[in-house]
Amino acid sequence: MSPLPNPLYTDKFITLSNSNLALHTYFFPFATNKLIPLSSITQNPTFDNEKWYSIKTWGMGLSMCWWALDWSRQVPSFWKTGDDKACRLVRVEVIGSRLQCGFSVEDREKFEVAWKQAKSSNTETTRV
Repeated sequence: MSPLPNPLYTDKFITLSNSNLALHTYFFPFATNKLIPLSSITQNPTFDNEKWYSIKTWGMGLSMCWWALDWSRQVPSFWKTGDDKACRLVRVEVIGSRLQCGFSVEDREKFEVAWKQAKSSNTETTRV
């Protein structure tokens, strides 16, 4: 069951709606979700192939980013794509937080389309 009504995108790691981003299994050790209003995300998500030492399966690696749980992040085949467009690691900056929020997505292209749709609908509602 999705933690948000009417999701634009959902997978085992996240759920994105027009107004919120829910990161599944975010808080350690209780495995609860983190709900982030889209209005508090300062910029578009960053996709990049982080250095292996700056990410973690769950929690904070050697970077200023707290990662939601994804066991496959530490599996070598996760890194063998050689294609930046295939990168499934995402980071967002949230107003009032010193740490970035990191998470994985199962389908980057679908997530990007849903993100653009969510941000455009947010922009339209704030203009009215």
